[in-house]
Amino acid sequence: FAKNPATLSAQWQKSNIEEIIDSVAKTKVQRGLEAANSLYINSLLSGVYTHAVNIKSGLYEAFIRPAEQIIGGVIGKDKRARALGYAQYKGMIMSLGDVVIATSKALHQGDAILDPISRTQDNLQIVNGKAVRPISGQNLGFEGGVGTAIDWFGKIVELPTRLLMTGDEFLKQSNYRGRLFANAVENTLERGLSLTSKEGRDNIDRIFKEGFDENGAANIKDNPFNKDALEYARESTYTNDLRNGSHRNWGSALQNLLNKNPEFRFLAPFIRTPTNLWRHFSNRIPGFGLLTKQNLDMWKSGDRRARAEVIGRQMLGISAAMYGYHLTTESLVDKNGNGFPKITGSGPANFEVKKAWLQLGWQPYSIGYIKEDGSIGYRQYNRMDPRFYILGIIADLKENAQNINDEQKQDMFSAAFLSVFKNATNKTYLRGIADAMEVLSDPNENKISRFFGGIVGSAIPYASLRNQGIPYILEPDENAYEVRSFVDSIYNRAGMQDKLEPKRDLLSGEPIEKTPNSVYW
Repeated sequence: FAKNPATLSAQWQKSNIEEIIDSVAKTKVQRGLEAANSLYINSLLSGVYTHAVNIKSGLYEAFIRPAEQIIGGVIGKDKRARALGYAQYKGMIMSLGDVVIATSKALHQGDAILDPISRTQDNLQIVNGKAVRPISGQNLGFEGGVGTAIDWFGKIVELPTRLLMTGDEFLKQSNYRGRLFANAVENTLERGLSLTSKEGRDNIDRIFKEGFDENGAANIKDNPFNKDALEYARESTYTNDLRNGSHRNWGSALQNLLNKNPEFRFLAPFIRTPTNLWRHFSNRIPGFGLLTKQNLDMWKSGDRRARAEVIGRQMLGISAAMYGYHLTTESLVDKNGNGFPKITGSGPANFEVKKAWLQLGWQPYSIGYIKEDGSIGYRQYNRMDPRFYILGIIADLKENAQNINDEQKQDMFSAAFLSVFKNATNKTYLRGIADAMEVLSDPNENKISRFFGGIVGSAIPYASLRNQGIPYILEPDENAYEVRSFVDSIYNRAGMQDKLEPKRDLLSGEPIEKTPNSVYW
């Protein structure tokens, strides 16, 4: 065994048989791969903008999902469904103080409290309700001074996932408590009790208190109210189980494949959250969303809130699509009379044309605005999935329709597929797979070395933090650099750009600036 038998015995007494088998079955190589993957994942997650986007998209979801139910209740003329949507908001507001306390506790102890099982980082081993940190003496089989040193190193380099878990705890606690309160209100009304009566208030308080066990975790054993609330919270934070969530279950199959073969995890560090983001988007595609497995299951359940939410999803999906189309019909003119699109997709296929646009201030997957000095600025929306995903699809559809010939325009299905594919491969969480596909499409020594150099460079602790910068504290390097080799890729990711040659415009000779990080509110 990799560990002291006495240590294993103490752990086994607290664990179930599946956890025991999993703990024993892992080899030193597998544990080493887990540690390497954790180093890589934490480096990717170290950027300030990454955490800002995670929190903001989660807050959007916490606000919009009850609104979808309310809208569905209005259209379906279901007053109860509408009232329970408002109850969801009330529950979140009333519980805000408790949410902050629970979130602070989760940050302090370094582990999830409400829901230890389902997390954004979906490759963690859970033992006795606690996550085993991959970079730790316990996982790697070291004790004493060496084990302590590994623990301290792990705590430092795994801080980004700890902060991500803390943000998810805040969002999950808010959604869980809001849904639990709505469930308590519904039960009280079903029993014929007045919400303002002593009996009604006592019933709500009892259901709410029974929602948590002695450790603060969701008490879902033999309790359908709490189980429903926890599943709602998981869906709202994109951490719900992938099994049986779609007709073909491709996401679940891919997750199982990479969990069994961790040596390929660098291609797709996250599976659960990106898959749930895609399913969230597909549930809201006008018309098509009615055929997804999740929406069909919700409608067939007969639950009034579920049916109202299905209707609301379609209404907001239609509204978002119409807003996206409206943006594609608008344009902006800067102080020099140059015209720019109001909303952008991936941009021209011709690299030289695209480079010229970038020099003028154009940015891909962004929404434009006119600055005070009359120039054009852009704010990125493509990282605000899933609510803004439809905008990228529509913007790419418009650009593809402009750039393909008349014969191709007749095949709009191909144009739509191309738009979805281009938009998907632009996503950060699919970048590893997209880069690997690019290498396989035209393999050569230079491409392969740059690809693996980028992976090694990305595994350097806090590489994303250095590249993204910290607003008002650490400004990121604005220039793009020539990356021609394995070592160049590492330099580029490790913040050693002074060893690289800047990319320069062929006409002016000026350095080409990178697209700055920004978040569209």
